[in-house]
Amino acid sequence: MTSDDGSLNGALDGPAEDPGLPRDTAAVPAVGTDAHSAATSILGYAFQLKSGLLELLRATATRPDMLLSIEMHDDIAWEDSTGILALKQYKLHQKSQGHLGNSSVDLWRTLGVWLDRPTPADPLGPELWMVTTAVASEDSAAALLRDGDGRQPAKALEILETRAAESKGEDTKTARKKFLELSPDERAVFVGRIYIADGSGDLAAVETEVTNLLRPGAPHEHLETYMEQVWGWWSIESLKYLQGKRPVLGVQEMLLALERIRNEFTSDNLPAMVDRAEVDIDHVMTAHADRLYVHQLQRIGLGARPLSKAVMDYERSYLQSTRWLERNLVDYHELESFSEELLDEWEREFDHMCSKLRADATDDMKAAEGRELLRVLEQSTTTIRSFTDPFFARG
Repeated sequence: MTSDDGSLNGALDGPAEDPGLPRDTAAVPAVGTDAHSAATSILGYAFQLKSGLLELLRATATRPDMLLSIEMHDDIAWEDSTGILALKQYKLHQKSQGHLGNSSVDLWRTLGVWLDRPTPADPLGPELWMVTTAVASEDSAAALLRDGDGRQPAKALEILETRAAESKGEDTKTARKKFLELSPDERAVFVGRIYIADGSGDLAAVETEVTNLLRPGAPHEHLETYMEQVWGWWSIESLKYLQGKRPVLGVQEMLLALERIRNEFTSDNLPAMVDRAEVDIDHVMTAHADRLYVHQLQRIGLGARPLSKAVMDYERSYLQSTRWLERNLVDYHELESFSEELLDEWEREFDHMCSKLRADATDDMKAAEGRELLRVLEQSTTTIRSFTDPFFARG
């Protein structure tokens, strides 16, 4: 996912093996290459982000004190109170499994990223993990750096040193040069910290594993909706982190969030399923410009901002009802009963307002009373089950 200069490049479906040919011998890109590159970059980034949640879930039993960062120290990094424990690079090959050999561009670009760190040969430095959907060639350096009984970093070092010295590939030239600039002892320390997790599951496999890990504690009748809520929470929090609006994400925080989401599916609760951010208010304002309720709000002289908020509440309330119905979380009878209770409350307040109006009340006086009525109705305490988010009754 991260290039030699630290920027996102997707690392998707590029040449798995360094062909050792100059750039000018490459085939001319086909029409649509830019679009393809953008799509694959997005998929690669989704793979990285969703793998972050999987990492947190895997750490639940063994390291509940762990914290996870995204795009800070690396694609993903693990840390605790003692410092950074592991750096992880993620590589997704969408169309084919991919081949991870000794001249692999993915491999050498990843090594190049780690070599750019201040102390790549620090024996106390973090573990360096390459997580890839590609499969390491038999007896390759990558295969010898897998975690497990067959791990042989000394032999992998010999292979990488030979390849770094002999390869002519331009795509890996920078990384190979940096590698050879280390002393023999430094190269040994550096390679000893590297772990290859090849043949890893693709984006769909990550989603499936997350679901399987959460399945035992999930609401069985609404598993799909529950997973939508979980992924929604993760998307929001990871985006906030990337925007610098929150600190690193932790295992404990994830567990609390999962518990909160699970509790929304008790018989007396309903989950919130419409975030403000997903409503394009400018589009909705245009689409609803001729709706009766909008004209009524304008008739009482409601300002532009409160009118916009009222339309936002209406749209969110409509979407919320629709999604509950689609997922069988409520039925029409329950929604109708709620609407009838709300209408009864509103009619009482309306009649009370009318009883206070003088017979000779001007239009301005009526508009003022209408705005006050709206203020009172917006504070309604009528709820459907224990769903207390005020936008629903307001909308």
